[in-house]
Amino acid sequence: MDGTVRGRVSYRSGAAVAGATVMLLDDGATDGYALRGSRRTTTGADGYFEIDRVTAGQYVVTFGELSGDRNEARSGRKSITVASAASLELDLVIE
Repeated sequence: MDGTVRGRVSYRSGAAVAGATVMLLDDGATDGYALRGSRRTTTGADGYFEIDRVTAGQYVVTFGELSGDRNEARSGRKSITVASAASLELDLVIE
């Protein structure tokens, strides 16, 4: 059975990051393409996201946003393990 990855993207201040891009990549993929399929979603106005039907395994979560008039990218990444039929809650902070 597949798992679910959900959580919230926020700034260090605790404010939600609306419209942030969250990507889930197979940790074994070195070329950016996942063996189990990469997944992408966008956070809602409250900063929350959910990716369902995730095959158990090791992944890297990347998250970020474009901000300001100069379109500066701010982002982060985190290694995770998704267990079969499990729901994983993440608190992702953009520094």
